[in-house]
Amino acid sequence: MEPLNIEQLFAGCSKIMENAHELVEEAELLLKNGRHPRAFALGHLASEERINPCRLYEPASARWYLSGGRTGFANERSGGH
Repeated sequence: MEPLNIEQLFAGCSKIMENAHELVEEAELLLKNGRHPRAFALGHLASEERINPCRLYEPASARWYLSGGRTGFANERSGGH
Protein backbone atom coordinates (compact mmCIF):
# COMPACT_ATOMS: atom_id res chain seq x y z
CA MET A 1 0.00 0.00 0.00
CA GLU A 2 1.31 3.44 -0.95
CA PRO A 3 1.65 6.07 1.81
CA LEU A 4 -0.94 8.81 1.83
CA ASN A 5 0.00 12.17 0.36
CA ILE A 6 -1.05 15.38 2.09
CA GLU A 7 -4.24 15.82 0.06
CA GLN A 8 -5.34 12.25 0.79
CA LEU A 9 -4.50 12.69 4.46
CA PHE A 10 -6.59 15.86 4.78
CA ALA A 11 -9.45 14.38 2.74
CA GLY A 12 -9.50 11.29 4.96
CA CYS A 13 -9.45 13.35 8.15
CA SER A 14 -12.25 15.54 6.83
CA LYS A 15 -14.44 12.53 5.98
CA ILE A 16 -13.81 10.98 9.38
CA MET A 17 -14.75 14.17 11.22
CA GLU A 18 -17.84 14.60 9.04
CA ASN A 19 -18.90 11.06 9.90
CA ALA A 20 -18.33 11.68 13.63
CA HIS A 21 -20.45 14.84 13.42
CA GLU A 22 -23.27 12.93 11.71
CA LEU A 23 -23.12 10.22 14.38
CA VAL A 24 -23.52 12.86 17.09
CA GLU A 25 -26.50 14.38 15.26
CA GLU A 26 -28.14 10.96 15.02
CA ALA A 27 -27.39 10.25 18.69
CA GLU A 28 -29.13 13.52 19.60
CA LEU A 29 -32.22 12.44 17.62
CA LEU A 30 -32.27 9.13 19.43
CA LEU A 31 -31.91 10.87 22.78
CA LYS A 32 -34.78 13.26 22.02
CA ASN A 33 -36.96 10.25 21.22
CA GLY A 34 -36.23 8.43 24.45
CA ARG A 35 -33.85 5.88 22.96
CA HIS A 36 -31.23 6.45 25.65
CA PRO A 37 -29.18 3.23 25.37
CA ARG A 38 -28.88 3.55 21.59
CA ALA A 39 -28.11 7.26 21.87
CA PHE A 40 -25.34 6.47 24.35
CA ALA A 41 -23.92 3.74 22.10
CA LEU A 42 -23.93 5.99 19.05
CA GLY A 43 -22.40 8.86 21.01
CA HIS A 44 -19.66 6.53 22.20
CA LEU A 45 -19.04 5.38 18.63
CA ALA A 46 -18.77 9.02 17.56
CA SER A 47 -16.15 9.66 20.24
CA GLU A 48 -14.13 6.69 18.98
CA GLU A 49 -14.47 7.93 15.41
CA ARG A 50 -12.94 11.28 16.38
CA ILE A 51 -9.70 9.44 17.27
CA ASN A 52 -9.28 8.04 13.76
CA PRO A 53 -7.64 11.13 12.19
CA CYS A 54 -4.75 10.50 14.59
CA ARG A 55 -4.48 6.99 13.18
CA LEU A 56 -4.08 8.45 9.69
CA TYR A 57 -1.64 11.11 10.79
CA GLU A 58 0.62 8.83 12.85
CA PRO A 59 2.09 6.79 9.93
CA ALA A 60 2.60 9.96 7.88
CA SER A 61 4.45 11.70 10.70
CA ALA A 62 6.53 8.56 11.35
CA ARG A 63 7.49 8.42 7.68
CA TRP A 64 8.61 12.06 7.85
CA TYR A 65 10.56 11.47 11.06
CA LEU A 66 12.30 8.36 9.76
CA SER A 67 13.31 10.17 6.58
CA GLY A 68 15.07 12.80 8.68
CA GLY A 69 12.55 15.40 7.53
CA ARG A 70 13.52 14.98 3.88
CA THR A 71 10.10 13.85 2.82
CA GLY A 72 6.80 15.02 4.03
CA PHE A 73 3.97 17.39 3.82
CA ALA A 74 5.67 20.55 2.59
CA ASN A 75 7.64 18.70 -0.09
CA GLU A 76 4.63 16.72 -1.28
CA ARG A 77 2.44 19.80 -1.56
CA SER A 78 4.97 21.74 -3.60
CA GLY A 79 5.97 18.73 -5.67
CA GLY A 80 9.62 19.12 -4.61
CA HIS A 81 11.93 16.53 -3.09
